[in-house]
Amino acid sequence: MSGPQKTILAVDDERDITDMLTLLLESEGYRVLTASGGAEALALLEKEAPDLILLDIMMPGVDGHQVCQGVRARRDLAEVPVMMLTAKNDIAHIAQAVDDGADGFIVKPFEVDQFLRLVRFRLEGQRGDFYRSSRPVTEASETDRKQLADDERIVFIDLIEPEDCFSIVTDACKGQTHTLLSLWQEETKGGELQTTALVSVESTAHFGELLNTIFQARGVQVLNCFIYRGFTEIPSDIMHGGQA
Repeated sequence: MSGPQKTILAVDDERDITDMLTLLLESEGYRVLTASGGAEALALLEKEAPDLILLDIMMPGVDGHQVCQGVRARRDLAEVPVMMLTAKNDIAHIAQAVDDGADGFIVKPFEVDQFLRLVRFRLEGQRGDFYRSSRPVTEASETDRKQLADDERIVFIDLIEPEDCFSIVTDACKGQTHTLLSLWQEETKGGELQTTALVSVESTAHFGELLNTIFQARGVQVLNCFIYRGFTEIPSDIMHGGQA
């Protein structure tokens, strides 16, 4: 790993989860701090300012929502990315986490390679070879690039879907208030489709509806999910389908 060593705080009330995260992340050269609950995490954050926080949503006592709110309330931590660890049935909690200021989600259980890839991208601001080579299917128009209302968000989602499915993201946006801004697809070596999309949602409830539809689809595996608060936050290679 080039540059200064990055510090990651992993927060989960299950010891086997934090042990696993520590083993994986330290093997990649990261410095890892752990906390077994929200109160311990907040106390640790009084002394440390990590480069990334991996935060379980569902914890007894002080839960992930409260920790994320506490992080966002502090000026010195306001820009630290917070990735929430969530199960597939946590739709309501995911929607709430957007309001809390979460930057994205890691769905449990996760593939190790995809998990490490997501952590690396989030820390280094990279998007990898796929995004530089993907073919644009649709593109956001200038009229779509309007100023978002305070409660609107842009969702970047990266997923694997069956080869016989054009796009579950497209289907999820039909007849809904979600606006599909951009969609790119590339066939994987296994014959499946890797799809990335930008979707504008009007509220956290609508975001929950979008993810609920995607998570419940057969054969779909969500790899990455980032939340942006405006077009200026989106890296240019994401905005232009790898063409920038």
